[in-house]
Amino acid sequence: MDERELHKKALGIVIRKVRKEYGWKQEEMEEYTNLSETMIGKLERGEREPLAYTLYKISRNSEKFISMDLIFQMVEEEINRMRKEH
Repeated sequence: MDERELHKKALGIVIRKVRKEYGWKQEEMEEYTNLSETMIGKLERGEREPLAYTLYKISRNSEKFISMDLIFQMVEEEINRMRKEH
């Protein structure tokens, strides 16, 4: 897996973790981000890369806040975990 694919996969895992932390189902995330469930699934599987605005919308929920720094830190931790597994 090349670096870009590794980052997409790690970011997808983090997006899923954040969604679950919010207690969102994909349908609820669809409403908040204006992305289709299909696109959310592709993001979570690391098949697509989100736009910066999409990450911004995910990080700022009306009830909760997750800083972009924390999201990027979580991505780095996930990348490190994935590298150790291979």
